[in-house]
Amino acid sequence: MIRFPDRTDAKRGAFFLVAFVCWSILVDQGLARPMDLAIAHFFHDRMPEFLAWFFGLVCRTGNVEFSLPLWIILLVLLRRDRSFLPRDRFRQAIVLTVFLVAGSLLEHVMKRFLHQPLPFLNRDPLDRYLHPVISIKTPYSYPSGHTLRAFMVLSLVSVWLSGRHPRLLTGWGLWAILIAIGVNAIGWHWTSDVIGSLLFVGGAWFSSRLALKGQPSEYPGP
Repeated sequence: MIRFPDRTDAKRGAFFLVAFVCWSILVDQGLARPMDLAIAHFFHDRMPEFLAWFFGLVCRTGNVEFSLPLWIILLVLLRRDRSFLPRDRFRQAIVLTVFLVAGSLLEHVMKRFLHQPLPFLNRDPLDRYLHPVISIKTPYSYPSGHTLRAFMVLSLVSVWLSGRHPRLLTGWGLWAILIAIGVNAIGWHWTSDVIGSLLFVGGAWFSSRLALKGQPSEYPGP
């Protein structure tokens, strides 16, 4: 009873990672800037002030000083959870952790070499009051670290819950979506920054599912 490698996950993971590379090249060439400017001006000109305050608060929960301890807590919970095969799911969590570290390093490298100007239409009303504890200044803005961390955390939560408590997973999903929208709405990132991070996380998620293979299957073997 052996579960053979699922080529679908491998193909999807490769697709998202290749799409991330291609999208990054387009952003570097400036082909996404008309879209970025149009969406940025829409939020800057039309977003109500209370939404700016709301997004300013929510997006700060995606800072490194919050997301990193949260990731460690989730890893501990996963390791101690005996309700499923820990070797199976915990291995997937380790692969996601590798992608989180690689993505975080890649983020800072790309923000130094990929020519994506920093956003200039700031609508963050908390900028003068609340500053991140951990912050590294970079000349460019691509990709969005907040979006990357939020959806990587969502991926790890999905592994931890493993099909249980769908409402809780929905809540985490809503949190990640609000951060992805919020960093764009208050002028922390361009839309193309967010799209790039989502493509990377898509590749990380499907690649991590390959770690589930080789475990006993519900279908009898020959």
